[in-house]
Amino acid sequence: MTFRELNLKDDILSAIEELGYVQPMPVQEKTIPFMLEQTADLVALAQTGTGKTAWSAGIKPA
Repeated sequence: MTFRELNLKDDILSAIEELGYVQPMPVQEKTIPFMLEQTADLVALAQTGTGKTAWSAGIKPA
């Protein structure tokens, strides 16, 4: 799966590419669709270095 397949907006995809991300980590692959469609809180558990902070700290659209 690619970030493009997650149906992110073009400006978000550009930012992801600028940061050097190529494809989502498994935790991103599973949580990004939920975060884009839901307003509920989400708790995701994954090892350090798997992309949790990158997504929640700025890639997620407002």
